[in-house]
Amino acid sequence: MHGIEFRKAETVDLRDIHGIETESFPDGPWDMEVFVSLLTESDVHFMVACCGDAVVGYYLLSFKPPAHSKIGTFAVKPSHRRAGIAKLMIHSIFDTCSINDREDVMLEVEATNEAAIVLYKSFGFVAESREEDYYGEGKDGCIMWRRAK
Repeated sequence: MHGIEFRKAETVDLRDIHGIETESFPDGPWDMEVFVSLLTESDVHFMVACCGDAVVGYYLLSFKPPAHSKIGTFAVKPSHRRAGIAKLMIHSIFDTCSINDREDVMLEVEATNEAAIVLYKSFGFVAESREEDYYGEGKDGCIMWRRAK
């Protein structure tokens, strides 16, 4: 999909971000207050993917000691999935990590989310561990890493 631009998330985006979050994670979306607080965190890159004026995706990237990055949340609006936006978002994440000398990247994904796991593996992420009940009872998390070579 062409015409996708990335920019820092702003207060005006929060309603759209929370809507995407709720659609994407209906069993446990983050509260709006969490997103509000993240706008001012200094070690967080809170970005939106826009198609024109519409927010169609977002991601949260934080830097963790000693020298890695963590993708805290990542979602594309359901009506815009399978259009290459997630791939563009991952490239944007890697660019940010490279600029900030934080090329080891980790994330958690629900172990049953095969589409996401396949996507992450296509970018060199490897499942390194599993967290039982990470997303709630019976919903394990898969911890994945992409380590610098």
